[in-house]
Amino acid sequence: MQKAFAPWKPARCAHHRDGGIRAACRDAGVRLWRYLSIVDDCRRVFDWIERQSEPHELIDGVPVSIMAGARQSHNVATTNIVVALVLSAKTKGCRATSSDTAVRTGQYGVRYPDVVVDCGPPDPSAKEAARPTVVVEVSSPGTLAIDLTDRIDEYQAHEDIQVIMLVEPDVISVKVYRRDVHGLWTTEKYDDVEQSVDLPEVNSSIRLRDVYDTLEPKSRPPR
Repeated sequence: MQKAFAPWKPARCAHHRDGGIRAACRDAGVRLWRYLSIVDDCRRVFDWIERQSEPHELIDGVPVSIMAGARQSHNVATTNIVVALVLSAKTKGCRATSSDTAVRTGQYGVRYPDVVVDCGPPDPSAKEAARPTVVVEVSSPGTLAIDLTDRIDEYQAHEDIQVIMLVEPDVISVKVYRRDVHGLWTTEKYDDVEQSVDLPEVNSSIRLRDVYDTLEPKSRPPR
């Protein structure tokens, strides 16, 4: 019988006063998580994440808790984007899902974007996107600039992702990173509710008016 999976937790190292022992314990934990990311295709990692009382991501082999209890503006913008994409994406065999769909970022990373458009084969039991084509991150007050930069780098390194969309829910501001035919990334900025973001990659176009529907975002001040 297989033993129950009891993953390493930083608290197990906390009683060690010696810094070297703490570091060795931490490093052993990172190696364990990295091993689990590969040995069973992250299945036990996903199972562990699901059992936690707060959401987690796996970042370079380390489980990290992420923000829970987002503000309503964040949740409304996220829902608006899913609604705006779901029907048109379906015409290309894609599915628009919210933040419960994981995106694997390298051997040791698991991220949960706010919105994922998955154009891979459908699998009702899947916990991760088979071919994430568009990912959307809706910012929150607690979002750190360095964390967002790391996310963009990881998404751009994913060979399937074609579009990365960053949305500020309280200010009219949408930034789009798009992979061109040469594999290079271009940047687009939108700050007017009358504008639309064309997404031919998934047979879609999303109006900023729809993104901010029922919200009262401020205009971005001129720079």
